[in-house]
Amino acid sequence: MKPHGQIVFADGLDRLLAVNSFPTVVVVDRDGKLIYRSEGFSDETFEAELTAAARRALGNVNPTGPKANSSP
Repeated sequence: MKPHGQIVFADGLDRLLAVNSFPTVVVVDRDGKLIYRSEGFSDETFEAELTAAARRALGNVNPTGPKANSSP
């Protein structure tokens, strides 16, 4: 199924990341390392997986909850 509307890629970014399906979601950490990639969409797992990946990318210790605070 072709998406309706305009699809925009940075010049060459689709080739660099080998984007062959829609949607393709990637999460890159602060060091530029690709830490999550999802092609297609699974309603049951997408939100939890993407949330965990975003937290890992931000450096959180616990991917299922807020970062622990060592001060009282």
